[in-house]
Amino acid sequence: MLHGGTIYQPKEVIEAQFSLRFSLALRLLQGNNDLQHYLDSALWSDSAMLEVGKKIELFADPTAVGQRRFACQMKIQLTDGRDVAGSLAAPKGGYKNPLTADEMREKFFRLGANVLPRERLDEVVKRVAVIETQNDIVPLVQLLSLE
Repeated sequence: MLHGGTIYQPKEVIEAQFSLRFSLALRLLQGNNDLQHYLDSALWSDSAMLEVGKKIELFADPTAVGQRRFACQMKIQLTDGRDVAGSLAAPKGGYKNPLTADEMREKFFRLGANVLPRERLDEVVKRVAVIETQNDIVPLVQLLSLE
């Protein structure tokens, strides 16, 4: 809370990455927390992002210690007065709460689209799926090359 809870408007990339308010606003308004959003300095001062951030109240969870140090509880109050609540014992994508194969593939395509064409990404996925049967991974490495 001392780091991520005190940053209302990021002024640099590291502040954007640490800001809980910015991260939650990204998830709500951009649909994900991919790196390119944290690198986009225009989002740091975007009025919609800042408005969402102002509505967020953060509280330390006294039970989030030891094995639960990354646990999260969240309650969202909707404009119609209803509350929606949820919790995670561990962050999604970590070893205690891994992505499903479909989630991992979708994330790979979403992030990879920034550097490689879809056809190459499809071929990477095909080759990785059978990597244990391959004697040579040079073709896979060549697919991942930016040259």
